[in-house]
Amino acid sequence: MDNLSYALNWFHAGASLIILGSMIVLLLLGEGGTKSTKNWCLQCLRVGLYLSVVVLVAGVLLPSFQAVFLEERIDAAFDLKVLKIVIFSTRFGTVWMVQESIALIVLISFALHPFLIKRFGYQRFLAFMAVTTLVMLSAGTFKSHAAALEPIWPGLLGNSLHLVAAGIWAGGLPAIFFLLRSARRNGSGMDPAVIEQTLRRFSTLAMIMVVVVLLSGILIGSLQVSRWGELFSTPYGYFLLMKLIFFAMMLLTAAIIRWRYLSNLELGQLSSVSSLVISKWVALEISIGLTLLAVASVLKETTPAAHEEVVIWPFNFRFSIEATWDESSAIQTQVIIGLCLLASAIVLATLLFYKVRSIKLAAFVGVILSVAGLVVGLPPLSVEAYPDTYRNSTVPYLAVSIENGEALFREHCVVCHGEGGRGDGILAKTLSTPPANLTEPHTALHTVGDMYWWLTHGMGDDKAMPSFAAKFDEDEMWDIINYLRAFSEGFSGRLLMPTIAPELPFLGAPDFYYSTSRHSGNLKDLREVKAILLVFFSWPESRDRLKVLKRSYDLIAGNDAQVIAIAMRGAQAVPEGVINQSPFPIVTEETYPIIRTFAQYRRTFENSGDLDDKDLPMHMEFTLDRFGYLRSRWIPEQSPGAWDAPFFLAQQFAELAEEDGVLPPPDEHIH
Repeated sequence: MDNLSYALNWFHAGASLIILGSMIVLLLLGEGGTKSTKNWCLQCLRVGLYLSVVVLVAGVLLPSFQAVFLEERIDAAFDLKVLKIVIFSTRFGTVWMVQESIALIVLISFALHPFLIKRFGYQRFLAFMAVTTLVMLSAGTFKSHAAALEPIWPGLLGNSLHLVAAGIWAGGLPAIFFLLRSARRNGSGMDPAVIEQTLRRFSTLAMIMVVVVLLSGILIGSLQVSRWGELFSTPYGYFLLMKLIFFAMMLLTAAIIRWRYLSNLELGQLSSVSSLVISKWVALEISIGLTLLAVASVLKETTPAAHEEVVIWPFNFRFSIEATWDESSAIQTQVIIGLCLLASAIVLATLLFYKVRSIKLAAFVGVILSVAGLVVGLPPLSVEAYPDTYRNSTVPYLAVSIENGEALFREHCVVCHGEGGRGDGILAKTLSTPPANLTEPHTALHTVGDMYWWLTHGMGDDKAMPSFAAKFDEDEMWDIINYLRAFSEGFSGRLLMPTIAPELPFLGAPDFYYSTSRHSGNLKDLREVKAILLVFFSWPESRDRLKVLKRSYDLIAGNDAQVIAIAMRGAQAVPEGVINQSPFPIVTEETYPIIRTFAQYRRTFENSGDLDDKDLPMHMEFTLDRFGYLRSRWIPEQSPGAWDAPFFLAQQFAELAEEDGVLPPPDEHIH
């Protein structure tokens, strides 16, 4: 059934694209001309009628295949109850009804084309058919993968532009092919100059459409493929790579037609021989385009790479600017030289093409310099990779996971890595390979998949770090990795100050669940709704501060902010009256995982110690913007009086309220 579904989508999309492209070619051909030219145009309109029948019939069958997909049984294709749900209770059905209605309009318009042309004019009829088909194609994006993205408009815009540009370029090729073939018929009566002019106009328009296809494709790819690993390790990535290969082949064929044949063709000198040669190249371009469309039909039904689990990374290296750029100035110099060679390839190839008019020489120089640039510039950016390098975490980045990971780390890892993670544990000196210093910045430059591989298979040629596959289950592996990420980011948190740095979020806050007698929820529930003042207090030492926050709560809340207070010490001693009368949640139960997690972010450049419980301050506060990023920190012991004035705090939240989303909200699962 999958193959039939792919074929049906191929017929539906192919016929729609050819209708759009044919109308554009007829518009480029213009009105008037010889009788033979007019007859050829009428033949194109009749072909459009047949294609519109294909679109309508293929569309009628689509709900049955959607029903099979939803129910996972073949007989669902004939189940009227299921079909009714598909058509009237799903987004697919709503979009399908719109598309079929437009397809019916297209069919009727082609059938009545003599009357409509006489009534409204030939050019207006063609423009109407092109626009109507364009709308039909664009409507289909509302049932594509793009419609499931948030925000929805970039994906819809990218997919619509992609389809329209492909329809004008690739969809117009069959009409161009038959136009060229008609010029070879003896006594056809078609003016070769008109055909040549149409060909040149189409070639220029196609160049513009190629740019649109490329840019919109990059946008779509960036939305559906979040990491390089997904491109090489998921079905969606495989088909996308195939699509790119066929696109490059089409582009090369189109370039040969334009630069080798059209550019050397004198105006009005289109002969039957040159028409035959060009038509053969166009036929090749059409064949590649139809194959590309088949791949795109499969891609349309494939789960986007961003939602797939990367199973195996096939290479033993990956490229990473973050992990290599600051290693040495030699790396930066080598990469810059590589970029200069690539730039030289573009400049010299362009000059040779336009000045010397030699395609072969321009291509040769461009390829040689480009390859040299890649050979010089890419190797310094490569780092070691493993089959699990792009594996995604299956355990959310939650405080309870981080706290569990910390407990496992202290039980199994401190003997080598030390209490502070500096690689100075009691067994460190007995190992042939020194344990990694986990406080150094490089620990944040590895993927979580790298860490998972090391924990599962050990690390070092002599396995100085053993495998923990027999000791930990998969969730515990991810708990430790979540902790190591939080631990590493705690050292980045030393940059947090009592005053926010405008428009500079960099540290995502782990999520946690909280519950009181009056409030409950997750931290991320407030994302894109309110900023947060996260207060860690001790009772009764923080009693006065809580009173200040209670009195100034309206001032803080007036700037789209919410206060959440977490008891660090004396939780059981907090009076019920204080909890119940507070306008904001005061959490006194199940607070230990939250405390241990956010204790990582209390480090400063003066104090980046081991963070045992005895080192916790009596009070600390954090501001989080509404997108989930830690933006400032106040510890009274370090900065006395900094946040004492409620107006200062309110001003901070007022600034956060005016900020747009500089970065997307932090992922629930780390990567």
